[in-house]
Amino acid sequence: MFCINQSIAASSTLTRLSVVHLRRSQHAVIAGAVASFVGGETKTSGGSAQVRPQLIPIFTAVISTYQPKSMDAIPLLSRLIESLLEVIRRPLSTTGIGSGDDESVAVQSCIECIAGVFNKLPPKSPEHTTIANVMQREWLPALKSTTAQSVSSITLARSIEAFVWCTKALVLRADSSAPSIELCSLLAHPDYSIAKRAADAFELIMSDAVSGTAAVLSRETAATISLLYKQKFFALSIPHLLSMHSAALPAAAAGSVVKPSGSESSTTRVFVLLAASNLLRHLPQSVLLDSLKQVVRPRP
Repeated sequence: MFCINQSIAASSTLTRLSVVHLRRSQHAVIAGAVASFVGGETKTSGGSAQVRPQLIPIFTAVISTYQPKSMDAIPLLSRLIESLLEVIRRPLSTTGIGSGDDESVAVQSCIECIAGVFNKLPPKSPEHTTIANVMQREWLPALKSTTAQSVSSITLARSIEAFVWCTKALVLRADSSAPSIELCSLLAHPDYSIAKRAADAFELIMSDAVSGTAAVLSRETAATISLLYKQKFFALSIPHLLSMHSAALPAAAAGSVVKPSGSESSTTRVFVLLAASNLLRHLPQSVLLDSLKQVVRPRP
């Protein structure tokens, strides 16, 4: 049976493919109307903005196709971003979406929409600063917390997903503020699912895939993509990965109070290798060959 989540995904893809081929003037009208609806259809609950999350996958498909030079023309952009961030922050019981699967789709779409907008915003714009501050002051501290009881599993899952997508948004445009080293350090996270997602993030960042959700940050949707972003991300990440692997990962535990045990160190080595393989297999061949001496060290 074709479930509702599959229907939403199919509708989102169809919407994106339809909108991306419109003339610029037509696209601006549609995207502006969608942004106005998302930002305008908010209601206050305890002082917080709320949006209708069920429709976010469709909104994301439209908003993600906006041209970088036209981002400042999106109506109510600041309110839109705050509304999407609030959906990510809200606990499971207060979203009013319905089933857990419905919420998962809505929250994931909010995260991807924010990342798509983040990639195209001017670095000094207020909206860019808002998202960057949330990355550094909310998501990353939640992931670095050493007290398991202090952060819920839902908050951890949403924090790592949002952090990964927004890191990709910055890496694609070769932004010097991209938290590449912080992403590497998350490979040593004590929560297996967080460490695994951090390793998989290297695949998400390096891949050129444009199908499904990855299309939000692709040339198809006019994302800002630097010509040499893969080389720069590799150059920043691989020394840290090699250091973590060869030195039993003390650097990965720098933000932790407890040094990893033998089993934790072994598990982290696996994720470091997975991250490194994701880096290497998406490098241009010429760069890969030049980098093999750095990555594959002969035994003494």
